[in-house]
Amino acid sequence: MVSRVFSAGLSGIDGYIVTVECFLSGGLPRLDVVGLPTGAVSEAGERVRAAAKACAFDWPVSRLTVNLAPADTKKAGTAYDLPILLSILAAYIEDGEHSVLFSTHITEDLERAADYITYLRYGELVFSGSKEEFVNGFRMAKGGREELTPELRARAAGIRTFPTGFEALIRAQDAAAFSHLEIEPASIDEIVVFTSKEGDMHA
Repeated sequence: MVSRVFSAGLSGIDGYIVTVECFLSGGLPRLDVVGLPTGAVSEAGERVRAAAKACAFDWPVSRLTVNLAPADTKKAGTAYDLPILLSILAAYIEDGEHSVLFSTHITEDLERAADYITYLRYGELVFSGSKEEFVNGFRMAKGGREELTPELRARAAGIRTFPTGFEALIRAQDAAAFSHLEIEPASIDEIVVFTSKEGDMHA
């Protein structure tokens, strides 16, 4: 199976299109990057493999050949890590037996279809693991404004206040400390929204 994604390279001050092609074939599992890569580009395979494994991606047990075209132009730098990964993912789903879902803010599909979640916040890895582990790690606590104590503010991952009350995202292990409040399961959407905001949210 062959997949193809597009990137760009620099030759002096001029840019040019780089076609990143990935071919999955039989043989011993390995990853080769060809097309005049420099040392940093050749090492992209190990960086990409490590990142994919950290995100619970089932790395293809195949020989992977990634070609950076045009083959007569030297490729340098680490800018090809992402297109190399995307070309491998594209080849991985080519057989129709696998799927990979990317979402920047729409979480309904993750609630319905995801088995594993990797959550990045401002470029920082926050979580990578099973959906159940992600969701079960948080709870929603709700109560009146007078119940919003300094201790709760200190422990909450995020808070939304209303004229008559509040709701806060807390870690599951802290739920027992706030058992006098209304405690509910947290959705993926609530976890993402509450952890991505700085300070109190107001409704």
